[in-house]
Amino acid sequence: MSTRGCMTRTIFRLARSRFGQRSRLFGLWHDKDGSALVEFTVLMPVFFLILFGIVEFGSIIFTQNNMTNAAREGARTSAVQGGTMANANSYACKFMAGSGMTFTIKSTTVASASTCPDVQVQVSVPTATASLFNTFFGFSGGNITANSWAGTISASATMRSEITNASSCIPVGTTATCSCNTTANPPSGC
Repeated sequence: MSTRGCMTRTIFRLARSRFGQRSRLFGLWHDKDGSALVEFTVLMPVFFLILFGIVEFGSIIFTQNNMTNAAREGARTSAVQGGTMANANSYACKFMAGSGMTFTIKSTTVASASTCPDVQVQVSVPTATASLFNTFFGFSGGNITANSWAGTISASATMRSEITNASSCIPVGTTATCSCNTTANPPSGC
């Protein structure tokens, strides 16, 4: 027998002896058998909706942040080290290794006021691929329908070329696009 049970019975005995008839009402007022289950059943869908929403958007923000870092590193490779657009794509693809998704990486040179054009790298992925919980259910015409995310998540970075020799510059408008498959190790496609 637990101490808590003894204390509870003692308190109710004292209340019954002291308050008489009011003790029955006092006992019914504080009877909570099953109320926790009912409260949990009512609040459980809201709790899990909030929990899975936090996990879902945290995952998407994590992916978008990694894409931004990959784009920055790819642009840096071409702008500082004097690489080609294909090198920028390859380096950005290697940076995304282990994510298990297929990204589209596009590198291009854009006009700038410096001697050589700026390098811009854009990394994108379909939102449905980046999502952990890809399917949403809705009602349409009295039927349950399944919908998935639409659109793409993208990140880009632009860096000024640090090459000072005009003859070594890559012409404005030079573009390289590749599909980076990061399910393989090392990543393939770029």
